[in-house]
Amino acid sequence: MVENNFFSNDLSSLKNILNNSNKRIFLVTGKKSFIDSGAQKKIKPYLKNKEVYRFSDFNVNPRIEDLKKGVQALFSFKADIVIGIGGGSVLDMAKLINIVHAQDKIPAKKIVLDNNLINKKGLKLIAIPTTAGTGSEVTQFAVIYLGDKKYSLDHELVLPDAYIIEPCFAYDLPPYIMACAAFDALSQATESYWSIKSNNESKQYAEQAIKIILKSLIPAVTKKDLHSIRLLFVAANLAGKAINITRTTAPHALSYPLTKFYDVPHGHAVALTLGKFFIINASANKNINDQRGKKYISNTMNELYSLFGCDNEFKCKDKWYKIMEEASLELDLKKLGVKNISDVKKIISNINLERLNNNPVVLNQEDLKNIFNINL
Repeated sequence: MVENNFFSNDLSSLKNILNNSNKRIFLVTGKKSFIDSGAQKKIKPYLKNKEVYRFSDFNVNPRIEDLKKGVQALFSFKADIVIGIGGGSVLDMAKLINIVHAQDKIPAKKIVLDNNLINKKGLKLIAIPTTAGTGSEVTQFAVIYLGDKKYSLDHELVLPDAYIIEPCFAYDLPPYIMACAAFDALSQATESYWSIKSNNESKQYAEQAIKIILKSLIPAVTKKDLHSIRLLFVAANLAGKAINITRTTAPHALSYPLTKFYDVPHGHAVALTLGKFFIINASANKNINDQRGKKYISNTMNELYSLFGCDNEFKCKDKWYKIMEEASLELDLKKLGVKNISDVKKIISNINLERLNNNPVVLNQEDLKNIFNINL
């Protein structure tokens, strides 16, 4: 597996990365977040005497049309290096543009549909996250939409060459955005831990992330405690490393339609159903996806309960939703737009099957009904 060859927790290291040969910089940012986070002001001194093209003309959930525009802009600008600075969507877009640009003008759509077409590394890519959530700076995949369907471009050559963790970018984030990001990281770590693709390395990353987030999430969100915010960035990075090995599972599969159809931000959408999976994945009578067997799954779930300071699946579920309440995240699906049977059917029919099949136990229609508390 390819790994990032450099990281830093100090933005000043960018001066060393941007040596004399890096004169033309393709900068991928959000439209408003680049300014609101303070990133524009902070990065400006390091771009002195450089030619910079800033690309921010894309949707929050990047689409194939956005990718094509970005690739064309990179071709025209002839950059030496690509820098992505922003949240998960921004870093994903930077990774997408960089890798598609490198593939001898193979159409973007073909590459998204067949990742095996990727055979060349892109330009040097630096990822600088401004939120503590996705861990995109350490993952080899990126989300893109073709029409209404979500795809994940996944290849080791997509991984950024370096990343810089600078927590100060998140100090002024609204509490809700910070809570959504933190729950995204906590969900990733939890799902990675029980994933059918987990191994000792991924579990170590996930365990560290869970411990840090449980300690720092509420102080960071409710008190804007700077030390806790810094810890969330460390934890998000660890969770990213965990899912780079394992990928995510069923709660993520269910989250995408919630975001797509009801505009529930990603981290909030994942958290809404994840708590119920402590019980679902503990079911001894379920068919399983994990070839390591039911005893292994049971041991894994018990380890997770312990990490959350609980002794069974029911207490763990309750604790999950209690933390969400403390972070002021709405738990009532009806208040978020999922009001009737038709809404539930829409969600179920648009589930990401790849993520669903990565879950340790098999989910059936009855499970899905119970998750949304509506009889179909």
